[in-house]
Amino acid sequence: MTDELKTQWEQKTFIVSPYPLLRVDENGAAAVNNPFVATDIPFHLCVNSENTDPSAHLGCAIFGASKIRNEKIIFIENIQLKKETGSKIMEVQVKLKGSGAVLKVTSVPY
Repeated sequence: MTDELKTQWEQKTFIVSPYPLLRVDENGAAAVNNPFVATDIPFHLCVNSENTDPSAHLGCAIFGASKIRNEKIIFIENIQLKKETGSKIMEVQVKLKGSGAVLKVTSVPY
């Protein structure tokens, strides 16, 4: 990454309690709000494939169902992003349907 791209990344903010990347409603309809569609952005978010449209492999037509590697089915309720201005670190939060804590993945592009 160039110094300019690093500065742009560090100034980016995803904190709208946090930023909703994907939500699946009660009827199984998905709302995708992917900020990583440009080719010069260091992140490409994918779910179960290399397709950068997160809803492509979530089975959104069947209420957010997604098969994992061992063929079990999980239900993704939402995926959210959290990043503060001035930070290199971005957190991806995944909420599965049912009980349990939110899954969190921390990522840094450089």
